[in-house]
Amino acid sequence: MVTPLAPSWHRRDRFWLCTIGVSFHQTRLLPIMSTHAQEHWIPTSRPPQLNADEIHVWRFSLRHSADRVAELKRCLNADELRRAQRLTRDDARRRHIVSHGMMRTLLAAYLGGNAADVEFDRGIYGKPYLAGAHVLQFNLSNSADVALLAVSANCEVGVDLEYMRDNIAALKLARRFFLKAEADALETISPAERRQAFFLSWTRKEALLKGTGEGIRKGGLGRIYTPVHAAPDSIWQTSEDGLKPCRARDLPPIPDYAACIAVRGGATALRCMSYNEPN
Repeated sequence: MVTPLAPSWHRRDRFWLCTIGVSFHQTRLLPIMSTHAQEHWIPTSRPPQLNADEIHVWRFSLRHSADRVAELKRCLNADELRRAQRLTRDDARRRHIVSHGMMRTLLAAYLGGNAADVEFDRGIYGKPYLAGAHVLQFNLSNSADVALLAVSANCEVGVDLEYMRDNIAALKLARRFFLKAEADALETISPAERRQAFFLSWTRKEALLKGTGEGIRKGGLGRIYTPVHAAPDSIWQTSEDGLKPCRARDLPPIPDYAACIAVRGGATALRCMSYNEPN
């Protein structure tokens, strides 16, 4: 049985910690800046207790059998079904159904309810929230055949995931969407390294903007500076006047993907989980 959300209202004096260990009963937390942290995604099908100082990030596949897709589709609301129907490609429709069905499944597990009963509202910039007086915060991102769901007890979160495809005009896109200093720095990197550096910068920017609740609006990516030469364990934060304070860091590696998590609030610990379908 999954324990429903029961936050304890306290805060640690460090911003992020990373999770290591082979199970939740053996989990040990290290300071985020430690270079010795062996980060990885812990396989499980059940959410652990979500404490007030934690962020949980779930990774799950969007490839499922037709029966499983049909099962997840049954828990979607009318708006989600309409958006799925507007997608003309079968694979895009499947990814939409699975990502939103899995989001509902996991949120319902935290709330102690049914996936079909989860209700949403939207903020002024369109970011979805749980309807009613829930303290639980979440954010969803998907790319190609993988999705990430970030969940927090009481802090606004943003997560971004990008498949690092080969056929990308990284420098051209950076000139269009990034700050000039970032695009100039990308140009000094070899073409073999440029693709990864571009996607890492993109996910850091988008996660931070989603963490503020604003998302990518006109000129959004150019409002945050993320040095392309920085180490993967760096801490990123919003700095421009007018943006809400928010911090972020790269997530544990996912082959062929770039991923970043951001938080606005007092959460200080991170657990990363890979969803396994229960037998």
